[in-house]
Amino acid sequence: MMILKGVNRGYNFNQPGTLNEWAIFLLGKSKLFENTQIPQLYQQGRIQEIIEYNKNDLELTHKLWKRVKIVLDGYSNN
Repeated sequence: MMILKGVNRGYNFNQPGTLNEWAIFLLGKSKLFENTQIPQLYQQGRIQEIIEYNKNDLELTHKLWKRVKIVLDGYSNN
């Protein structure tokens, strides 16, 4: 998110967003749950869903990073 916010400040006039907002905007995908739902899932013993939530967050972050890297590499080549 720090890289995305840096790109946002340097190359865009839109306000910084959350991981979910960026993922929806750029990838058409969203987080599986709200962050605030995770403690309740844990209390309910829904550990596999928490694992999937974390995997999804990591995948979204990685895909966004790759997208930002493409943009930054394009600017550095100009």
